[in-house]
Amino acid sequence: MGNPWSTSESSLLLAIQDDLTTPNTTSGDFVALKCETPKISFDTRVDELALLTGQPGAAPERVVGGRSGKITFSVPMEGLASTYAPVTEQPGVTTGVVSPWFCLAANMLGSDVSNLAGATLSDRNANFWLGSFAHKNSGYAADDVASATSTVVTVDAASGTNYHEGEFLVSGEGTSETSPQMGFIKSIAADALTLFEASANTKNSNTAETFATLTAYASSDQPRPLTARYVGSSSAAYGYILTGLVGESFKISLDSAEVPIIEFVFRFADFEADSTIGGLVVPDDYNRVSPIVGTSNGRATLAGSLACGLEGVSLEFSATLAERKCHSATQGIYSIDVVSRRISVTATIPHDSTDAIYDPVGAGATQGSHKWQSYLQRSVAQSFGIYTGAGIGRIFSALVPAGKLTAVPQLTEAGGLLAYQVSMEASSYSGDGSSTAPGNTVARLALA
Repeated sequence: MGNPWSTSESSLLLAIQDDLTTPNTTSGDFVALKCETPKISFDTRVDELALLTGQPGAAPERVVGGRSGKITFSVPMEGLASTYAPVTEQPGVTTGVVSPWFCLAANMLGSDVSNLAGATLSDRNANFWLGSFAHKNSGYAADDVASATSTVVTVDAASGTNYHEGEFLVSGEGTSETSPQMGFIKSIAADALTLFEASANTKNSNTAETFATLTAYASSDQPRPLTARYVGSSSAAYGYILTGLVGESFKISLDSAEVPIIEFVFRFADFEADSTIGGLVVPDDYNRVSPIVGTSNGRATLAGSLACGLEGVSLEFSATLAERKCHSATQGIYSIDVVSRRISVTATIPHDSTDAIYDPVGAGATQGSHKWQSYLQRSVAQSFGIYTGAGIGRIFSALVPAGKLTAVPQLTEAGGLLAYQVSMEASSYSGDGSSTAPGNTVARLALA
């Protein structure tokens, strides 16, 4: 009798592939994820035909066709490597610095993945897990801050060209900084970097330095398909190979006092069992992203202002996928393409006696539409931002520069208080000083 497969003693490993139907077979390319036990659903086309079987009570025949499926797993957000050395290493450049979840999210968003470099599949795979296709800033710059306010960071003379609109900026007094200044750059005038919104902290000192950051952003690039290996312990010597993973969605929980958790959903094009790939793999160690609390510089913003009272906060990416069929493809499908992307934010927001009431044209009134209803009716854009990080290597941020409500704000209850259930989607945005990505992109995620 063989050994059972304990789901708690399993590993999930991923590597990129060059097309939907050809799995990556190089074991050294695979990266282990520190995630919850995945939920895998196999799908096989089965048609039931009422064939004449010749016997009473005999079951109808099933005609079995192509197979595919879905995999869902969650990852508590990690930042940069536990051994990260900010002065000598850089996310997007140095091997092993960036947590795999970020590369997966950047791939779904698009970023610059169509230009992923590498002469061989293994080379491209290595660059993928570097996060090289996300936007890298110029890296650590010692004492590069000349002066700063909460909205403008002025760097040393002639170094403004080292920065780019749309990228995430982090500055602080040394590598052990616990209250860094952070924000996305909106515009650059010579050496003055204007932030998208006011930062919580200000590092106004000519000894403050800027740190390496990595920014993923929404683009039209098609994501790279992946191969997954879901394996049991070495004694089981057994695993499943899932071929052609294409991201369908991810959802990030962003409630206060919690470490953000991201849940991924992938569709895959084929699967098979393999009795030779079993064996657990220990994931690399990364700093956990700081919980979203004030002592870790956590904050949420709406329309550029600090927002309190938010509950049930999440940021979600979803893709509309189109299958392209081919009779000679392994399971009858040779490509799964993203035909549209949506980024949405949902939150429950408490009612406040100072909430504005507007008339139909947006003028303040004593009777009319509550502000959220008015924003929906007038298609008013509201930015949404999340920031957290008590130290370099643990910093995470997300920004939707222009979100518009997509549904009627519903009255609800939060802790016995009247509140509004609000949902908005990222809409077009052109407020940055440059339209070169990540400038003027509709959604961004960043690590530092």
